[in-house]
Amino acid sequence: MDGCIYRSQFDMCEKSKEEDEKIGIRRWCDFDGCEDKHPSNADRIRAMSDEDLAEFVAQQRFCALSPIADKLGIDITQMSVKCRDIMLDWLRQEASND
Repeated sequence: MDGCIYRSQFDMCEKSKEEDEKIGIRRWCDFDGCEDKHPSNADRIRAMSDEDLAEFVAQQRFCALSPIADKLGIDITQMSVKCRDIMLDWLRQEASND
C-alpha cells in the first residue's frame, strides 16, 4: 500500500468495498482528491525526515523505561537525546549490503 490504509495493491479503494460490491461497482483510489484518506503508520514513518525518524526511534526506545526511571528518580532525558543523536548518525551512514 502507498499513501492510505484503504488503497489496495491494485490501486482500488477498499474503504466501502462491501457496500460497493452489493451494488456491483469497484472504486479506484483517488488519493490526491480523497478527503477520507488514512495513511498507515508505515506511510507516516516513510515520510519522516532523518531528524524526525531519529527522534521517533529514541522515544520508542525509552518509553518503556520511563515509568521505571521515574520510580527510581532517574532522569533519562539525556540518554534519550544521546540515543537520538546516535540514531541520526546511523541513518545518515551509507547502507551496507549485509
